Amino acid sequence: MDNSILQHLISKSWTDTTHLPIQAIEVETLADSSELVIASVVFTGATQGSLTLATKEPLAKKVASIMFDCSIESVSYDDIKDSIGELVNILAGNMKSKYFGDSDLSKPLVMEGDDSVLAMLNTDVVFQTVFTSEKDQQILFQVCHTQ
Repeated sequence: MDNSILQHLISKSWTDTTHLPIQAIEVETLADSSELVIASVVFTGATQGSLTLATKEPLAKKVASIMFDCSIESVSYDDIKDSIGELVNILAGNMKSKYFGDSDLSKPLVMEGDDSVLAMLNTDVVFQTVFTSEKDQQILFQVCHTQ
């Protein structure tokens, strides 16, 4: 599957779920990769790999407020973890049927970290794109695929 298809799947799933527009930008990594909210789902079975989403807390908080239909001020860290975990799970589910085929999904793993955590989580990266959303906040998506 080429990158334009993955980019479209991610963009459509994100927008359908969060109602926030995103747009791919021409950078390799996040401008500031410290203090990230990171969520990852692993695909196992005939085709193996992972999908990882990483962003800063303000955008993660905005996503939580949309998904839980509440004010940003009332969003807790648990709400952030739940919403970002569910979002990466939705994205992975949409990707699974089109890219990973007959495979199982792990439960989402959500954590705080930085770019060193991203590097540790993801080997065999076949797709990495940074998108921008709400007030130029960035989201990095990585898809890894092992044979």
